[in-house]
Amino acid sequence: MGRVLTEKLRFKLDNKYSNNQAEQLAIVKALEVIQTQQVNHNEHRTAVIYTDSKITLDSVRSAINHIHLVEEIRKRAVALKKNNGQIEFKWIKESRRNFWKRNRGSNCEGGISKLPRHIK
Repeated sequence: MGRVLTEKLRFKLDNKYSNNQAEQLAIVKALEVIQTQQVNHNEHRTAVIYTDSKITLDSVRSAINHIHLVEEIRKRAVALKKNNGQIEFKWIKESRRNFWKRNRGSNCEGGISKLPRHIK
């Protein structure tokens, strides 16, 4: 089964927000969309969220970081796990724009993918 773009989200933040906050908010919004997707009750699903922000990934993985958006990411990931889901966070070296161009053949800046049921 191939990947199918199911959502494309774009937000404009006020200039007072940092790049890190924008990255964290993008993950929160992606998790919101994943949570609203309809699936069979007993069906296991895995979603992979790609980011080029090591700082964001390190923040989510760090038990001592309690920033509101980071806590929201953790809370949503736990909720998905309780509903027979799994979230994988993966760092990519290149920018998202280049990643999506290379992997989708389009000029979209990001999106949510419907992934194969069993990712190995």
